[in-house]
Amino acid sequence: MNDEFQENDTRVDDLAARLEASEARLHNIIERSPDAFVVVDSAGVIQFANLAAAVLFRAEDANLLVGERFGRPLTAGETIDVDIVGAHGEEIVAEMRVVETEWRGNQAYIAVLRDLTERIRSARILRENEKRLTLALDAAKLGFWDIDVVTGSMACSDRMYECLGYAKGEIRPNRAAWWALVHPGDEACLHSHFDDHLKGKTPGFRTEVRLRSKSNDWRWMLFQGEVTERGQDASPLRVIGVAEDIHERKEVEERIRHASQHDALTGLPNRALLYEFAEHLLSGARRSGGRSAFLFIDLDRFKPINDAYGHDVGDLVLKEVGRRLTASVRSADVVGRFGGDEFLMMLVNIRSEDDVAMVARHALTTLNQPYLAHGHALTISPSIGISVFPQDGDTIDDLIKNADTAMYQAKEGGRNRFQFFKPEFNKRVSESLKIESCLRQGFDRNEFEVFYQPVVDTETRSVVSAEALLRWPSMNWSPAQFIPVAEIAGFMQTLGTWTLQEVCRQQREWREKGFRVFPVAVNVSATQFRQKNFVQSVSDCLLHAGVSAADVYFEVTESTVMRNVGDVAEILHALRSMGIKVALDDFGTGYSSLSYLSQLPIDILKLDQSFIRGIGQNSANGAITEGIIGLGRSLGLEIIAEGVETQEALDFLRARKCRRGQGYHFCPPLPANDFERWCHLHAA
Repeated sequence: MNDEFQENDTRVDDLAARLEASEARLHNIIERSPDAFVVVDSAGVIQFANLAAAVLFRAEDANLLVGERFGRPLTAGETIDVDIVGAHGEEIVAEMRVVETEWRGNQAYIAVLRDLTERIRSARILRENEKRLTLALDAAKLGFWDIDVVTGSMACSDRMYECLGYAKGEIRPNRAAWWALVHPGDEACLHSHFDDHLKGKTPGFRTEVRLRSKSNDWRWMLFQGEVTERGQDASPLRVIGVAEDIHERKEVEERIRHASQHDALTGLPNRALLYEFAEHLLSGARRSGGRSAFLFIDLDRFKPINDAYGHDVGDLVLKEVGRRLTASVRSADVVGRFGGDEFLMMLVNIRSEDDVAMVARHALTTLNQPYLAHGHALTISPSIGISVFPQDGDTIDDLIKNADTAMYQAKEGGRNRFQFFKPEFNKRVSESLKIESCLRQGFDRNEFEVFYQPVVDTETRSVVSAEALLRWPSMNWSPAQFIPVAEIAGFMQTLGTWTLQEVCRQQREWREKGFRVFPVAVNVSATQFRQKNFVQSVSDCLLHAGVSAADVYFEVTESTVMRNVGDVAEILHALRSMGIKVALDDFGTGYSSLSYLSQLPIDILKLDQSFIRGIGQNSANGAITEGIIGLGRSLGLEIIAEGVETQEALDFLRARKCRRGQGYHFCPPLPANDFERWCHLHAA
């Protein structure tokens, strides 16, 4: 009997030990739980709280909570969010789940609380950020899109629909529906760019496409985005991006592109487009073994018409010349304005020189007819030089040069005639050789001089910078004559380096005299850009003269930039890293690609003087000028208008907020001393 009692006592002790161990484990689990556990009796008094509860209620110790009132009635089975005020007045939000239990033989409740404060705060911040993003996108007029690559669904913001005139829901929310709106000519580009990005070939997706609007016209839009989520196998799952309505910008670009390839006065192809046409013409002739002809036309004694009757009358004559020449050729032939009073005709698939001569005779006859302009009956005559492919040259430059040479021979032969090129025509070559022979001698004798023309603020007329212009005062040759010869002769590098050195020397002298120093623009030729050590030579020149990079900036022409965009861009970046600004000279004359303009490190656009001089006489010039000013401003570039010669032109620029002007209306190019005196008088 005693043995049985002893065995029962052992079992009881074992059960008690196991129960105690179980309670210890449970207590340990509760204490380590990230959720707050609070035991509240039926009177609403806290009987137990774990460590997480102390953290939640911002108490220093969980025992400090015991004996405190919980603060709200509890109902078994409820799950609610509750607001809690911490020990220091903090606002806390928690999710609370309540279960009924017993505590020391009495009814009680266990409240399990999870702190939601940070989650709610993060959600609020996310909502605020999304709202700010929406406001930013609306302000920037950007649409937002989100593509599920796997399902093909495409969520779009309201702005996307508005750009195309659709109501939300009129386009199915999937990529196929949106892609179906893309112009057939843009589909390949869109799919290629998008697929390349999905494959990881590009860091981002960016393309410009036309989409059909609800009104059935085509609207240009820019899509940009990137993959934001990929699967474990790196396959793309989600692409997010923005879309921008760029239709107005593209229209401006198209107008500028057309203007850059067509003469603003006559509407004919300009020199740049003529070269492009000629390239295609010669390529076709080489393949087919055909022959082509180039007719270089110069109007005899046209300048007296401008001088006697004004540019208005002269412009009317030029427009009529263009019209008559165009009517003289077949639709497959090309007529363009080469510059000034020079025109170029390109005839394709000619059978013999007799065919070319017939066209030339017809051009002479039609151009000799009177021109009625502002009540005046005027007559002019042309001189026409002709070169024929392939016997007179195999390249565009050779054919045009030889036609030009033949034209001068026609002038010397009495004008109002045409002349086929002959190899013995060396008159102009002789002139070039004469200039070339004098270049070195003139340089050694210090015959060259730098003139300065101010760039002024169009509002205040104060001088803000100047352009350095190379002159040869002792010789009767203009820069247009000797600079091309210097380029061909390989002497331009010497002249260019000397010009930069002279400008730096002059800047230092002016500074030492106390003269207010302006940044001076130095023109850089294509030959100089081909120097391997050009950037280093510039740095050495500035260092030797003791002037800063801010004292000079460089002007490059569109043709120089576009000959080799990659190499030129590298040099321009190097100059910018030195602190030297770069101006794109003669902008709008037809060479530059707008797609490169935003990528090159250009600081200043110099609007070509041919547009400025036509303001008030030609509405197209005004529209082109306004468009280029707007484009430059949108790219953050400074605009300098060249060739400001009238108050009317100045008023036009002021009205368009073009703050920089250069031209004879302000001051002609002057030698350094005269320029200094002019600046003093102007300042006074």
